Amino acid sequence: MFHFLISFIYYIFNVLVLFGFLFEIPISGSFTSRRASCLVAVIVLVLNRRKLYALMHNLIIKRLQKAICLLLICLFLVLISSSFVYFQDNNSSYLQPWYFVNLFLYVIVFSFFTVTRFKDAKEFLLIYVTCFLIQTAVVYYAVINTAFRLLIFNLFYSGDDRFERYVENGTRIMGIALHSSTGSIICSTSIVLLTYCYLKKHIQSILYFTLSILFVSMTMFIGRTGLLVEILCFVYAVISGKNKNRAIKLFFASFAVLISIYIVLNLISVTDSGGGNYLMEWICSAFTSKGHQDTMDAIVRKLPPLSYEFIFGTSVMNGRTPDGIRFDTDSGYIMMYASLGIIGSLFYYLAHYNLYLITNVKKSAKVIYHFFWLIILISFVIEYKEPFMFKYIFSYIIMVVTLFEDKELLMTGLK
Repeated sequence: MFHFLISFIYYIFNVLVLFGFLFEIPISGSFTSRRASCLVAVIVLVLNRRKLYALMHNLIIKRLQKAICLLLICLFLVLISSSFVYFQDNNSSYLQPWYFVNLFLYVIVFSFFTVTRFKDAKEFLLIYVTCFLIQTAVVYYAVINTAFRLLIFNLFYSGDDRFERYVENGTRIMGIALHSSTGSIICSTSIVLLTYCYLKKHIQSILYFTLSILFVSMTMFIGRTGLLVEILCFVYAVISGKNKNRAIKLFFASFAVLISIYIVLNLISVTDSGGGNYLMEWICSAFTSKGHQDTMDAIVRKLPPLSYEFIFGTSVMNGRTPDGIRFDTDSGYIMMYASLGIIGSLFYYLAHYNLYLITNVKKSAKVIYHFFWLIILISFVIEYKEPFMFKYIFSYIIMVVTLFEDKELLMTGLK
């Protein structure tokens, strides 16, 4: 009984720390649940420094050092460029130096904490799935209950005021600090981890497809970008197996998609019919030429022209530069180009590339090796829509799965 109680407390503690990290909830001022989780991570790493040293010993340290050096150069460029911004325009957004501190803590430190905290990816998956099952329950109930939907919005939303009217009429749904494109990308990390564990045969097909149904249908209500990422991972899982198993996998995949659509349609039918029709139209627009055009219009609303200002950057991500140039875009690449400049943005993306490859993934089985390259490619593709690398969680999950793979290879003596 005592052993069970200790295990349960350990489980709850891990769920709280991970949930607070994945879904950033304000606590007091600028202190958030994500920062609280990182504080816990730092303390745990200090107490378990031997495990950290063992993990570090097996990495390609030169790549890690190169990534950190490149990020420090980017930080230096921001400090220099921001010194030329004599006043900040309230209608502009700026790349702040502490973003790089967050990136170091959230992507590097917390991924090291994760891999030292948990024995393997399968143990970590249990905690990760629990966090998303909680969010799934919240999102489903928010779809069918207007009062609860507004309560979640009032408690946990931060962002554009336009979102409120969409929440009121049920045409947009959110979970606990989970909404919009960023929220959908966070949702997609559940499928990334599930797919990795499925490919490693840590979980059975029935569990993989069941959880995928739940999480994909939840993502449909949150955002479309993450849904597309999930579909890519899902398709890879189906086609990556041996030929004799592909027909069975294809059947399960088709069944999973149909069930997901069935769940969404039935939940929508409970809400206002007009709102439900709009919500379904919004979900499906991700696969239409009009939806694609709307996305492109948001990216290229008003692009910054070529200018000497953008050689080393202006620290401005959107709005008016010190020389009076105005631009407006959602694209991560364009924001980084404007704020860090041509040189800085190149260093920034090279830093992420090096972070993703601090383990020797070539030692992995081909199906895992190719999956790693798929999610790395996805991280660079989705950056065209929004600066998701500065929203941390997708980069974090890439680091985590590659580090767990490296750890397993070492334990099995294959490295």
